[in-house]
Amino acid sequence: MDQPRENQAKKVSIVIPTLNEAGNVDALLTDVLRCAGDERDVEIIIVDDGSTDGTREKVLDWSAKRPVRLVARDNERGLTGAVLAGAAVAQAEIILVMDADLSHPPSAIPSLIQPIADGQADMVIGSRYIPGGGCEGWPAKRKIMSRGAAMMAWPLTDVKDPLAGFFAVRKDKILAIDQGREGFKISLEILMRWRDTLRVAERPIAFKDRTCGSSKLGSKVMVNYLNRLAAHAGGVFATGLIGRFIVATLLAAVVDAAALAILGGQGIWYGSGHLVSIAVGLLIALPIYWFWVFCGKFRRPGAGPIIDYAVLATAAAFLRGGLLDVLAGKWGLPVVASACASWLVLAVVIYAGLAFWVFSPTIRGLSAPSRWTTASVGIIAFMLLIRLAYLGGPELIPEEAYYCSYAAHPDIGYLDHPPMAAWLIWAGTHAFGVNEFAVRFPAFLCWLVAGGFIFAVTRNLFGKPAGLRAAMLMSILPYFVGNGLLMTPDCPLVACWAGAIYFLERAILAGRKSAWLGVGIFMGLGLLSKYTIVLLGLAALVAVLLDKRARKALASWQIWTAVLIAIALFSPVIIWNAQHDWASFRFQTTRRGDTPTSFNTHMLLLYALIQLFPTGLAAAIHCLAVKPGPVVQADSNVPDSRPDDKSVRIFLLALTLVPLAVFLYFSIRHEVQPNWTGPIWLAVLPFIAHRMALPADIPAGKADRIMQRCWGPTLAVLVLLLAGTAHYITLGLPKIPFPADQDKLAMNDLARQVAAVADDIRQRTGKMPVIVGMDKYQAASELAFYVPLYGRYKSEEYKFASNSMIFDESSLMWDFWANCDELNGRTFVMANPLPKDPEPLLKEYFNRLDPRPPQKIDLRLNGKFVRNYYIQTGENYNAAAHKQFIESSKESKKAIGK
Repeated sequence: MDQPRENQAKKVSIVIPTLNEAGNVDALLTDVLRCAGDERDVEIIIVDDGSTDGTREKVLDWSAKRPVRLVARDNERGLTGAVLAGAAVAQAEIILVMDADLSHPPSAIPSLIQPIADGQADMVIGSRYIPGGGCEGWPAKRKIMSRGAAMMAWPLTDVKDPLAGFFAVRKDKILAIDQGREGFKISLEILMRWRDTLRVAERPIAFKDRTCGSSKLGSKVMVNYLNRLAAHAGGVFATGLIGRFIVATLLAAVVDAAALAILGGQGIWYGSGHLVSIAVGLLIALPIYWFWVFCGKFRRPGAGPIIDYAVLATAAAFLRGGLLDVLAGKWGLPVVASACASWLVLAVVIYAGLAFWVFSPTIRGLSAPSRWTTASVGIIAFMLLIRLAYLGGPELIPEEAYYCSYAAHPDIGYLDHPPMAAWLIWAGTHAFGVNEFAVRFPAFLCWLVAGGFIFAVTRNLFGKPAGLRAAMLMSILPYFVGNGLLMTPDCPLVACWAGAIYFLERAILAGRKSAWLGVGIFMGLGLLSKYTIVLLGLAALVAVLLDKRARKALASWQIWTAVLIAIALFSPVIIWNAQHDWASFRFQTTRRGDTPTSFNTHMLLLYALIQLFPTGLAAAIHCLAVKPGPVVQADSNVPDSRPDDKSVRIFLLALTLVPLAVFLYFSIRHEVQPNWTGPIWLAVLPFIAHRMALPADIPAGKADRIMQRCWGPTLAVLVLLLAGTAHYITLGLPKIPFPADQDKLAMNDLARQVAAVADDIRQRTGKMPVIVGMDKYQAASELAFYVPLYGRYKSEEYKFASNSMIFDESSLMWDFWANCDELNGRTFVMANPLPKDPEPLLKEYFNRLDPRPPQKIDLRLNGKFVRNYYIQTGENYNAAAHKQFIESSKESKKAIGK
């Protein structure tokens, strides 16, 4: 029933849904009419869904004397439907929606209406979650639930309070919503219907809890909200479907556990056996998912889902390997029980993959940016799980073990790198103990920091959807995956490089002078991580000099203060170098230049191809060759801060090409390392992400369209390749042996066997021998980390040295840590990767050398043979004889070096 009023044009129609709100009607209408302005311009439409407490009668009393109308719905329920029913009969072109429970302040009505009336916005939301807004009288539990519900919608919209029930909107925008639509909050439906084309503003409100009546929020409403949220993301969330999925997945888990138990009974190791068992379980589950769970409207047609299901199942199997390694390998739980527990995680992954990708009938109907948003969230989440599952799985590579030796000798500087990696490893091992997870956890945190900054830079330039795509690239491109899994100086370097880029964008493109201080902080921290970040400083200087507007910053105090901050943060390394004859600076400059001359530019390009994968490198080259297009945001605090296309292009080219040019020049005559160019691609990632799904107002060229078609298959390949590699180096893969003579694998097993030899000598002689790794630094570092974990004695008793203790060769920081005089008279246990017998030289250093040939030992990883090592012992080390022999002649040194 609609109670009409006189047919007079109105400027604003205020729609208020009600259900048993009789206790609030009088106070509500009194306040609304007082705050809404001239009653001749306003109408209030009360849409009642079958109240039984006298609500309608009170509304009818008001309608007899004031501009109030009643729309009665007797056989319909739902907040969205009620609002749409009111909007359908509204006279005004501006619709304001609010609740009837007195939680929304009527005093805010003018601030919501005015931007629309002035033509500045299509929708204005009364927000609880922007500065000045809040919730009064809410208990902590309700605040957490409200924030959590809003956070679920965060990937889909930039609005801080997308579930607000207090908003104003143009009538044509709200009437475009499907009249039969069910939704928890119609504001979200409007935002999702118009997405990027809707001009949205937010105004702060103080939300008050109701004083009369009861809340309509319940479990049914929340399930409906999740269903709508999933639908907007291209998936499905329905209780009946989820129930069927649970039944089918339980069957797959039971089959998997039974098969794994049978294979284990046959002596097959779980690292390989679980791949077979989970494959059987998911293969049996496929027809059940196909014909029963995602049947009919819940499944897209065609055979495409079969291929996608195979990719999803393989990725889930690789993830399960990491979970099994943690539960069974690290925590010692029974294998079958661990496999069952892993399904708690796998079920979520598999459902998300099936509902939002494999079987989704709607995902392909979304716009390209919306599809990429869903894909980005999914890939980021999956790769996050892969990182956490495998973070403590693979044994340390020699470089990681070497930086652990840094941490075991705390200092403010080191020969070949600054101290940040050592400080982070020290913090990780003191927080979580001495293990692989503790060493690598700082790498994970650095990756999170870098990803957050790259997301923020991209959001500033091209909006949140592009920002999510950039974060997704950070989680999937090979260089950045390795950077978040292995703890090296590159980890803090990349985090600091990304942080510096963020503040450079704020300073150069957004015109925020205070951002230069952030640049100084992250440049200084970067210098504590790796000297390479100097190239970013050079690139920033070039960008400032080439950009006329940015050039003004050279006259500001902030930029020079940033330089002083960077120097102050870097000062510990300067002090260490001053105390050590500038050893580190000389090592990284003159030593690099003295390397043998050879052309290696082709290797530099090959490394870049590996770092970014072919698709990523092609996309980077394309972005450097074309105009980036207009940015979508500027700094609202800085007048005229929106940069022009030229400034953006200078920013991109300078921050990418200047460091790359230095490496290219160096590679013409010198050897290059695989990781050198990795950080320079950070500056181009926002532009790659932007061009993956260009906005409708930017025409896509042929190259753009080709690249966009390539990205889908590329990401599927990368997910399987990277997850499979993590499984391979941790648990292996069936029928695929480890590379012959691989010096980065099975060092854990070497340490176990060497520890047994050292402990035996300690027990027989009462003195712990010195354990010597007979290569540059790799073996010594690995042994120093793992031997104390296997040995029977306190870690402080074990002493380690490197090749430099035997031959006059550089072992980097081990040269600083080893002291011949302190080790005089000790027994040495020497672990050599080569079968060569160095007996003629060793006789000069020991009173007694074991006359037997070096003991040959097999190194195994997960039961698979990797390589041999050779162990020899020498008693009563003579430090003086060693020094005299080393200094005897240059010819002798050369012979020893060979």
